[in-house]
Amino acid sequence: VDFSYWANFDDRRLELLSPLMRSNNLRVLKLRGTRITDGGVMKLFGYDDCLKWCDHVQQRSATTIDTNMEQTLTNAKNEIKSRRSVSLEVLDLSENVITDKSLLAVAYTCLNLKRLSLSMCTGITDDFLDSVPLFLVNLTSLDLSHSSITSRGCCHLARLPSLQSVDISACTALRGRCIKALVTGRHPHIFPTRDYDEFDIIDEDQFIIQQQLGLTRETGSLSQLTSIAARYANDGIDDNLLNTLAAYAPNLHTLDLRHYRGNDLKMGCLSPMKISLRKLRQNGMKVAFTRCDVMT
Repeated sequence: VDFSYWANFDDRRLELLSPLMRSNNLRVLKLRGTRITDGGVMKLFGYDDCLKWCDHVQQRSATTIDTNMEQTLTNAKNEIKSRRSVSLEVLDLSENVITDKSLLAVAYTCLNLKRLSLSMCTGITDDFLDSVPLFLVNLTSLDLSHSSITSRGCCHLARLPSLQSVDISACTALRGRCIKALVTGRHPHIFPTRDYDEFDIIDEDQFIIQQQLGLTRETGSLSQLTSIAARYANDGIDDNLLNTLAAYAPNLHTLDLRHYRGNDLKMGCLSPMKISLRKLRQNGMKVAFTRCDVMT
């Protein structure tokens, strides 16, 4: 079913799809550029008994220590396994005013989801990406372009066992370290880079406490990743990043780094980067990199 860019498609009309959703026959649902909100999405996908859980996750601060968070998510996952989950495989909610609250309900119910598009959904935060690997284990394609996610959220995606294609283009905090976090599963705090700045700072004491409580995530592996789109990056695109991609994503065959907006590539940095680009292309990877509208 495709209702993309239907200006009059709102929550009231979305509710009419409930019988089709309950029939478990719907496989593809495209709602790009409509007028749906959190309320409509929650009614269509969410269970009443998971509303409190969604509120708990959304209101949790990124630096707040919650010793019950892991157990809460585990209990929720076990609960949904005992119920009938919807059979939706493709979902496009791009260009809608929605937040983590409704997306957590989607993750909670759509365990068979393979392709998820959330482009230009500025209400998405890293908290939603924290829950994605716990539920959407069959996800192969994820579009998060033009959102406000950071490297803290990107590092959780490395634990998705089936992810093959990801688009993080034009995200507000898109930097080289976000791409590194994506393929390594490590936050910049434990995987330091030269472009570390204030966007994703975690207090050192808080980080140590998280380690002691066992709340820091295990690093993942995206060896199955085949495509990364990271257009309009702000900075941090260098030969070190390219070498990291070659090491952690050996099956990557498409890398889109066009429209790089950073001014940190001095003449002395271009030579090693050109060498790295040449090596990647010789290994069969399709790499697109432009800076200041000039092909480098």
